[in-house]
Amino acid sequence: MNSNLRLYFNYMVSPFALNLSISELYQPSVVGQSPLITIGCGTVGDPQRELSSDAERLFDDEDSGSGDRVSLVPIDAVSPHDVEPGSGVVNPKTVVEEVIEAAEFGPSGLGIPPKFHRLRVSLNNGQRISKVLDVDHGVERHVPTRRRRVPSPGVSRKRTRKGTAECSVMQQIRKAALSDPANRVRQQYRPIINKKRMKMLQMEITDYVTRLNHQTHTVEAQLLIPAIGCVLKYLLAKRMIMADTSFKLVESCRSAIHIDEYRVTPTMDSEENPPIVNYGVMIPVDTVTSIWSNNAEALFPGISLTLVSTTVFPSAMKPGWTGLHIVYGGGSMAGPLPFTLQVLILEKFKMSSDVKWNQLLGSLAQLHVTILDDCALTERIAMYLTTNSTLKAVGCLKERKCWCYKTAIGRKCTRTIEVVPEKENNNEYYAMTAFKPKKAAFHTTCKIFYLDATILSKICEAGLPSNVARAWSNLLNMRKQLAAAVAL
Repeated sequence: MNSNLRLYFNYMVSPFALNLSISELYQPSVVGQSPLITIGCGTVGDPQRELSSDAERLFDDEDSGSGDRVSLVPIDAVSPHDVEPGSGVVNPKTVVEEVIEAAEFGPSGLGIPPKFHRLRVSLNNGQRISKVLDVDHGVERHVPTRRRRVPSPGVSRKRTRKGTAECSVMQQIRKAALSDPANRVRQQYRPIINKKRMKMLQMEITDYVTRLNHQTHTVEAQLLIPAIGCVLKYLLAKRMIMADTSFKLVESCRSAIHIDEYRVTPTMDSEENPPIVNYGVMIPVDTVTSIWSNNAEALFPGISLTLVSTTVFPSAMKPGWTGLHIVYGGGSMAGPLPFTLQVLILEKFKMSSDVKWNQLLGSLAQLHVTILDDCALTERIAMYLTTNSTLKAVGCLKERKCWCYKTAIGRKCTRTIEVVPEKENNNEYYAMTAFKPKKAAFHTTCKIFYLDATILSKICEAGLPSNVARAWSNLLNMRKQLAAAVAL
């Protein structure tokens, strides 16, 4: 046994039944015998055991687990009124003092140890609870349970094996930012998009691109597939074909509105721009000098002229046209053409004489496309065209009899485009002309020699079908709404 007297309480009693009083704590024995200290419960029939010889007080009954508290009454609180007179009861205080004097206690001098632990299995979640009594052995010290910390909204917590909640550094920074209302970022507005309709539009575009990928030898497919945000299945071939309905450079000049008609009723094209006008044969009313001076501010994108006499183009006047169509009717020609020209079309110059080509073509610093109507003319002016650094394409209207590939133009521009009817503008007919030339041949209306693919957009004017153009426009609008709402 230890030198200190210890009390072991292994008996669990209900808080409703346990009510210890000093009269029940000390029940007297027969006079003359050593007094016994017993503890009695408020309920009848509770087991009791007397204090043993080694001053141990034990309760050996089984723990029922129904009690939570043990209430002890200090010995100093015993009043003489609690003992009935004449019953021969010894003063309980004296008995306790004798017991304390006979027992060996620690330096604290207290009859009851300052603390004792009673371990029991709780009925709640199987957790072990330790009850601790304070130094004041009549008062129970309340040990508050640790409350579970509820995380703030939007902050996740990492739970370790021990069950403790810990936050990472980034979570702590985020928590600090959310705790300050000034740092809270409002959720961005997201427009309501019909996902099903958007998917249907994408499928319609995909089907059209699939059809175009089967016509990759056409210039239209090479231009339209990138225009709707897709990738070409095959690269640009050395020999390409194009529908005559897409080649509008020459036809737009030939069918241009006459200047007299335009002066009566001015019209605009589909894009609300002034059209190409045809001045026709030069007359005293409309001379080259007057036309050049009246168009100094570039009222029209291009004009068409028919020259039948000696013509000298003024060098001081510089109209801002981008296209010029000249039909030769006779006479000599001299002087520089407008340097802003990007497209130059020359017709019926095969039998021309006394034309100073070095003056006409030497000033064209922005020329991109030149269309001629005869291979002999191409051979005659090839030296001026090949030295032009901005020229990228030369076309010949000699149809199937074109032999411009033998000239310096053909040696410089090795890639070709054949303008064919609409029914021949496909890969199937292209393969037939390549492998079975006796059974199929292109009915070429124009043959174009070009350097690279950057000039295709100026030569070919292709557009999307109406249903595909409408689907692509709606799809772009949906994407713009999403991009404006969520800037990522």
